[in-house]
Amino acid sequence: MLVGFSHPNKHGLNRLDLVRKLSRGSKLVLVPEPENPVDRNAILVYSADDLENDLGYLDATGAKKICRMIECGAAFTADLAFFWGRDPDFPTVYIYVYQLTPMQQAHRPIRKDAPEYKRPLPKWIAEKTERN
Repeated sequence: MLVGFSHPNKHGLNRLDLVRKLSRGSKLVLVPEPENPVDRNAILVYSADDLENDLGYLDATGAKKICRMIECGAAFTADLAFFWGRDPDFPTVYIYVYQLTPMQQAHRPIRKDAPEYKRPLPKWIAEKTERN
């Protein structure tokens, strides 16, 4: 599923307008964005006909798995499946993702330059460590 197209892209263009120009079966390109400050597994989605203007992001659940597979050597392509939704300003955009090549290694390489994301400790653990 494609997300984030309600926000403008890096060139200030409306992503939703760019998505609306596409039709079912339009070829898409998936580009990992490991420097993304919000999600190091983020994958930008571009139209194969316009590699300058991104359309949005692959949803976080799918992006996490696909990003790991890409880092292990797998290659992917994608097609626009269909639009769904009653509200034309906020449609749901589904895409098909196809794996072209298998992973070359079993484990994800260490990303030294990727931002570090630290989750807060559960409250009971944080209290216990403060007492000690």
